[in-house]
Amino acid sequence: MSNWTVEHYKFMEEEVKKFLNWTIAIMLVMALGLGATPKTVHAESEIVYYPSGVAAGDWQWTGAGVTGSEAHIDLAATPAPAWLELLASGIQIDGPATICHPFRGGQFGWQAEIRQLVDGKWVKLETTNSWLPDVEGTFTSCSKAPAAGTYALFGYYNGPASPKQTCVYATDEWTAGFGDFDLDANLDFSFWLMAPNLPAGTQASYAVLKIDPAGSLTGAMTGTGIKYPADHIWSSFIDFLDYNIAFSPDFSTAVVRFWAAGCVKDFTIGTKDIDMPI
Repeated sequence: MSNWTVEHYKFMEEEVKKFLNWTIAIMLVMALGLGATPKTVHAESEIVYYPSGVAAGDWQWTGAGVTGSEAHIDLAATPAPAWLELLASGIQIDGPATICHPFRGGQFGWQAEIRQLVDGKWVKLETTNSWLPDVEGTFTSCSKAPAAGTYALFGYYNGPASPKQTCVYATDEWTAGFGDFDLDANLDFSFWLMAPNLPAGTQASYAVLKIDPAGSLTGAMTGTGIKYPADHIWSSFIDFLDYNIAFSPDFSTAVVRFWAAGCVKDFTIGTKDIDMPI
């Protein structure tokens, strides 16, 4: 085969790739257009970090003649109180309405606050949490928006409030961090807890309480794991392999609460703690 023929086939291969890429892009745009639903604001397509699984879904509202649209929330320009996490994209409406957002995290210790942006500050509204339309529906946070404006769903993790068991293990022996347990090229990070004084088979759980800066850590904000057997190479550890996390380049620290066997300990975990537990 001549050099000209090889180059010709390479050129044709690149043209086919370009054609396929454009075709896929057009199909995606058409699919998004067909999926629109009245009285619903769909989540933004750009990459924004929110706690995974806590408030997935779209804003919905009811109000005579009121229209709404998605609102990008810039916490650098309009910061919220430090203890709050932004749980979803915001909503902008042109009149008073009842606004609601799915809030699955409310079943697992998260507390929600819908707030209104007023003169650059986030003002808390009375927020109710319930199953809508009934117990067979979706756990949802709602507020009565008093006027046209921008609103957002914030939240924080609140517990466990107190352990049900009495702690009989010294938690000063515990350490924690996160790493890639799979030892593959995918960089599937997850948290780990080293608790050598806990018995093998002990169940442990964690919850991310605070992220600095807000939104720089995403993925599983809660998880549960089991301590390895006594004869395992990682016998002192509990991993949380099924609960992946990821972090953006500006990630600094996260406050993470671990609890097991009636004991509770909070750790401030930063980039220095990205390591394998060995």
